[in-house]
Amino acid sequence: MKTENYPKELLLLIKGQDFCINSTGMSGSQVLESNNAVLKIQPSAECFSEEVKMLKWLDGRMPVPKVLYHGVSANKSYLLMTKIKGRMACDPIYLTAPELLIPLLADALKRLWSADITTCPRKRTLDVELSEIEPRLDILETTQFMRKEGFSSPHELFRWLIENRPQEEYVLSHGDFCLPNIFLSGESFSGYIDLGDAGIADKWRDISLCYRSLKHNVDGTYGRYEGVDPDRLFIELGIKKDEKKLRYYLLLDELF
Repeated sequence: MKTENYPKELLLLIKGQDFCINSTGMSGSQVLESNNAVLKIQPSAECFSEEVKMLKWLDGRMPVPKVLYHGVSANKSYLLMTKIKGRMACDPIYLTAPELLIPLLADALKRLWSADITTCPRKRTLDVELSEIEPRLDILETTQFMRKEGFSSPHELFRWLIENRPQEEYVLSHGDFCLPNIFLSGESFSGYIDLGDAGIADKWRDISLCYRSLKHNVDGTYGRYEGVDPDRLFIELGIKKDEKKLRYYLLLDELF
């Protein structure tokens, strides 16, 4: 690991630790791990500020990494955090035990919903997310999923999202509730990682991403496991499956 350009304060904190590259996930950051810490690096001075804001607010409220260092050097952002114990929810140990996995995913969702969001410093409501998408429409590509759902361009999809906005049920949202971002230990939920998109949002924002991630981890997209019924998630959550909201938020995610 080349550290010659790392900030001096960061070097002192990681001195004596052996880090290895973690290539799991799609965050775009370089992620390095030691036994006790995680270091994320992004080639932009503005990265991680929102994630750090949320991590500090969540500290003591939810099981999340603790920020040990955040700084910028040579136009790169560095974020050093404690390491959440356990295994990713996409670990084969859990994918082969859906009777354990799905209730734990439901527990992780319900914990977020139980949070008092009165002082939450960040909103990821539809007003916010749609306003962020609009200026970027010309540079977005038409994805296979968009075409499959009947949309010929990001502009057409955006118009549909504006015209078909669902009623929102505000809760604390993880923002990227996919199996690699949920950690489990034994028969218990142990924590969340990658909270760069966390904030106040509709509960179905997380449900839709969790449902899709669960499906893709067992249907052959990322791996194939028999005996896993993603619809069981709604039974564990105690809510009715809402196909319209699932479709809406999965389509919204195509524009990010």
